[in-house]
Amino acid sequence: MADGDEMEQRRRVSTHYSSDQEIMLVGEGDFSFTVSLGLAFGSAYNIVATSLDTYDELKKKYKTAGWNLEVLRMLGAQVFHGVDATRMKLLPDLCMRKFDRIIFNFPHAGFHGKEDDPRLIREHVKLVHGFFRNASTMLRLDGEVHVTHKTSKPYSDWNIIGLASKSLLILHDQVDFEMKDYPRYNNKRGDGKRSDEPFRLGDCSTFKFRLDPSLATPQPRYQHYQDELTKLQYHQPTSTAHVLMSSVGGHDGGLFDPHLPAKAGRLIATDYIVPEAPRSLPCWPYSGGGTLTGGGGSLLDVEYQRKMKSRWRLMVYLHGQERGGY
Repeated sequence: MADGDEMEQRRRVSTHYSSDQEIMLVGEGDFSFTVSLGLAFGSAYNIVATSLDTYDELKKKYKTAGWNLEVLRMLGAQVFHGVDATRMKLLPDLCMRKFDRIIFNFPHAGFHGKEDDPRLIREHVKLVHGFFRNASTMLRLDGEVHVTHKTSKPYSDWNIIGLASKSLLILHDQVDFEMKDYPRYNNKRGDGKRSDEPFRLGDCSTFKFRLDPSLATPQPRYQHYQDELTKLQYHQPTSTAHVLMSSVGGHDGGLFDPHLPAKAGRLIATDYIVPEAPRSLPCWPYSGGGTLTGGGGSLLDVEYQRKMKSRWRLMVYLHGQERGGY
């Protein structure tokens, strides 16, 4: 095999993932899927992998978990345990990260009855909806969220395409999931006494979602916001580590990058006394439900950050025609 061909094989896994992408895996079981990617790439420095289980729980559930985690450590992957897919954007180590691919294989809320039980389906839907809400805030504008899921009844009743749309994610592609593409992957039940056993795959696909393209277009009300904000007292903060986002044009501010743009946009930072400010969090976003007022009226919904002495620092970021920091 020529050197160029060997390098290309190392760089890519089938046609779905490559080592030059920042990849996050969510809800890993025994971490064999992550190992499959890392070994194919030749390293895993571009991979962040998470599990809902703690390290001790993994060791009890899966015979090969310890070995897989050691392989990932040697390959350079970042691994986090005890991560809830519906709250992962709040994890301090992840909240400021953006990814090219976010992968959740066979999301499942646990075996607590028959799969066609409406109550259990609601639990599955709640999990997937919460995952999409978080993943959409951690995705680069040209990135993709991949969910591998069974396509037969009752799994099709989850309506994951509809759930994704609620987080401004639209279906870009749907491909058949092939185990042969990931030779070291072992699917696991992950719950109950049979957690280390595989489950029957049947018909399943990888659904690939992208952010709604309208998010990349200038917002028509931007100039109005810009004019109004000039009436406020503001200054540039000394650090952008805790920058929060506002809602511009009706979109969830968490979908935008938190870093100060190089060419366009404006960062407004003003200290206000907020009588009923929410509890601080180590990272954005946190919907405080407050409003920033200027020019005699309510202007923008905003989010609050950590307390500064007796005040809360309130930061609003607006995007212009060009956006930096992606």
